[in-house]
Amino acid sequence: MLIRLANRASVPVRPVNAGLRIRRRGNLHFAFNAGPDPATVPIPKHARLLIGNSHLNIAGVAVWLEQT
Repeated sequence: MLIRLANRASVPVRPVNAGLRIRRRGNLHFAFNAGPDPATVPIPKHARLLIGNSHLNIAGVAVWLEQT
């Protein structure tokens, strides 16, 4: 239901693993794996990775920059 509403409103949706938290502050994006298993982060190919990588272990963190 929420995905359908987001699509209707042209809001981009990124499905992620349970426990994976992604936050954005301006052009900086932060991913935190708070789940019980490793997670894969959907980092865009054009992004510049600053910390970590797209495969987060438990309690892992990644930070990347996206130019808009």
